[in-house]
Amino acid sequence: MSAKPGSSKASKALYIVTCPEALSELVVSKQRLDERTLSLAVSQTVDIVETEKTLREFGFEQVDYVYEPGQFAVRESRNTRIKMGTMAYGNR
Repeated sequence: MSAKPGSSKASKALYIVTCPEALSELVVSKQRLDERTLSLAVSQTVDIVETEKTLREFGFEQVDYVYEPGQFAVRESRNTRIKMGTMAYGNR
C-alpha cells in the first residue's frame, strides 16, 4: 500500500482488515434479489394474508406504527393499505 500521490502524510497509511465473506455479503446476487422481490402495482388486488406472510418471510416486522426500515403496518379499511418505511402500498 502506498499513500495518495501528492500527499504530505505518506507515513500515515490507512489499512483496512476484513475477510472476503464480509465484503461479499454487501452484494446481493440477482437470484437472491429475484427470490425476495414482491412486486405490487396501483389498483392491483392481492390476498392480504399472503402478502403479510410474504413480508414476514422476507424479514419484515409487523408493527402498529412504522418507524424504521424493516417494519410494516396494515391499516384495515375499505381499501387495505400496507405501509412500509416511508412508502405506502395498497390494494384498491
